[in-house]
Amino acid sequence: MIEKKPRSVARMLIFVSVVMMAMMAMIAGVSAQPKPQFHAPLQVEAHEYASLEPASFELENLELETTGGEKRRLGDLTGGKKMVLIHYFATFCHNSRYDIETINRIHREYEDQGVAVIGICEYSKPSQVQEFIEKHRLEYPILIEGRGRREDRERTSHYRYRKLAGDTRSWGTPLTIVIDGHDLLKDGGALARRMSVATGELIIEEFRRLVAAKKGPMPEGGRPEN
Repeated sequence: MIEKKPRSVARMLIFVSVVMMAMMAMIAGVSAQPKPQFHAPLQVEAHEYASLEPASFELENLELETTGGEKRRLGDLTGGKKMVLIHYFATFCHNSRYDIETINRIHREYEDQGVAVIGICEYSKPSQVQEFIEKHRLEYPILIEGRGRREDRERTSHYRYRKLAGDTRSWGTPLTIVIDGHDLLKDGGALARRMSVATGELIIEEFRRLVAAKKGPMPEGGRPEN
């Protein structure tokens, strides 16, 4: 019995080693599995980012007002553009305040490359919008939908579009819609029926990839035939 004890200990050590190696292999296999892709808004600290996702629904050629009460139609601001970015925001939304810096940057970088940026403010009074424009030094057209009545939100184009895009947030700002110039429609009732939508703060690298993959120059003047 005394001679067999070392053999028993050795067998035990071998058994423990085999079990540990098997466990390590299992852990390594789990770690090697691909991580899930996030298509819903991704929260990073106070930010809420969202990827641009392809979408197909009708965007109206809306006629909205500026802070000064002047009426402007979206189609008049998008004619002949290679790409159009429509940014829905609210003055009280902290994610909108973060996102507006990205949109401002895009306007400065791509204005001379045929990219039109249009801001549409929701749930805010004209005086609040004008203060927001001055504070953030916005240089692109800003239009207002509604007159600051938050209870009317379900009647807005913003509410309709974000629901069509699958947005589940309470207020849904910011919301960015990007339209390739070739997808702009010539008829006056609709602006486009194909676009990319970000239901959260825009990831600027994704927008840059869209610009880089642009199909080609747009014809001079007017909106192209589809």
